[in-house]
Amino acid sequence: MSDDSLRIALTGLRVAQQKISVISNNISNASTDGYSRKILPQYSIVVAERGAGARTGNVQRVVNELLQRDYQRQISTTNSLETQQRYLDQIQTFLGPPSKNLSYAAEVGKLKDAFAQFANQPESLFQQNNTLNSANQMASKLNDTAKMLTQMRNDTQQEMTQSIDRINALA
Repeated sequence: MSDDSLRIALTGLRVAQQKISVISNNISNASTDGYSRKILPQYSIVVAERGAGARTGNVQRVVNELLQRDYQRQISTTNSLETQQRYLDQIQTFLGPPSKNLSYAAEVGKLKDAFAQFANQPESLFQQNNTLNSANQMASKLNDTAKMLTQMRNDTQQEMTQSIDRINALA
């Protein structure tokens, strides 16, 4: 056997040793959360149309692209739903629980009742003030809601801008 044959055999043994190392890491980390299987590609070395040994490429992670895409989509959906829930909770907190009678329907009902009583006694200063107060409360509630929704929209735009900046920084 010539020195060339020994060198060629030695490159094959080194490649086999590196592949065994990668396989043993795969086996030992099989139950580790977030670990993905790795492979080590092997290439032949050819010089002047003759085999001159073997070499390895870089270790490559094996990932199921469909699962990865579905995972990313689910994260996106979850984040979207959490954001919607956060804003809906803010609106619910602002409007108060139904048992407190703070809804728009309750305010419109109070205003309707005030106008009905005012229609029965148009000369009554008390009824005039009561109707005016009910109308002011309704207008105030609408204005406060508009301010809150505008603030929520601004907060959403700011969060989107920050997310885009993070994405651009990562890219």
